[in-house]
Amino acid sequence: MGVPATAVKAKVRTVLVKEMTGPIRAIPGEKITFKILKCTVDGKASDGSDLTDDEAKKINWVIKEATSKPFSAAVGSSHVASYKLVVGRELSRATGKQIDYTIPGGMAGKAVAAMAYVNSPSNDIAQWVKIAIDKNFQASSTSHKALTTFPQIDKVDKLDNDFKEKWDAFQAALDAAGADVTISSTLRSLGRAYLMHYSTLLAKNKIKPWEIPDQITNSLGNNTGQVGVEWSHTLADGRVDESKSKKSASAMMQFFKIAYPASLTSNHVRGKAIDVSISWSGTLKIKEKGSKGKDDKAIEGKVHEIKSTPRHGGTKAEPAGNKELREVAESFGVHKLLTDAPHWSVDGK
Repeated sequence: MGVPATAVKAKVRTVLVKEMTGPIRAIPGEKITFKILKCTVDGKASDGSDLTDDEAKKINWVIKEATSKPFSAAVGSSHVASYKLVVGRELSRATGKQIDYTIPGGMAGKAVAAMAYVNSPSNDIAQWVKIAIDKNFQASSTSHKALTTFPQIDKVDKLDNDFKEKWDAFQAALDAAGADVTISSTLRSLGRAYLMHYSTLLAKNKIKPWEIPDQITNSLGNNTGQVGVEWSHTLADGRVDESKSKKSASAMMQFFKIAYPASLTSNHVRGKAIDVSISWSGTLKIKEKGSKGKDDKAIEGKVHEIKSTPRHGGTKAEPAGNKELREVAESFGVHKLLTDAPHWSVDGK
């Protein structure tokens, strides 16, 4: 009799997915590809390319809408809040080592996450990647879409009517006194405030690039609409390059010449502030706002002869400017923000 054949048991390899492309900020109708970047096969590192077709079919993908949720930082931390990723509703399921997925309508500005697992779902959310390079902010280009959509406004007629009336009266007094007045900014659109706000948070490591929303509505009811800036720069393999993302955000900060996150509900956004350079030489003879006496008779405002220094309304080196000029301005209802060189507003904030 022949020797009976010995049954050979096929070896089952253990596959653990550790890293993959995704998620990305969503643009409806765009087809995106999720693929494995790093995994282990029997404990050995792999990029997934050596998986057999049968093994690849064991890789399960779950594609979900993902959001970020703020949570309070530890006591004593300088951060007011931090963020954690939260996977929301399921959008699709598939198998294989690479998945193509078309983003459905109604997903604009949201984020899509892919999780890959073998046998049981993973708790790890994949790396976040951007969709297109041309959506990254280019610091050298002031013609970038977001900056042309939300340009700097230097027109006084864009101010809130009440504050415009007060400013016009004060500027008329400055002009009559022979002061040099150069306006650089008046009303700040919410979109521009958004750029100034989030670029600073990202540059200062207070937020991750994928956590920045593509549009916002502030407490005043203003909405930016789709801004169109992709904050996440990526490496060649699609993973987010946080260092490059922060560097680009820093360049945006430098472009705006800011050091702190801009408020989304500031006087500039409300149209109740103006950035202006004021200077003069010699003695500035300027008349304060007049008043009304008995029987509503007009009383001429006092003429101030400002001989004190500095002879300006605020510079980077001396942001508070001349104290006597500030007092004259206050008679018109215009107040200086002492820590911000060009900033004058309805309440000094």
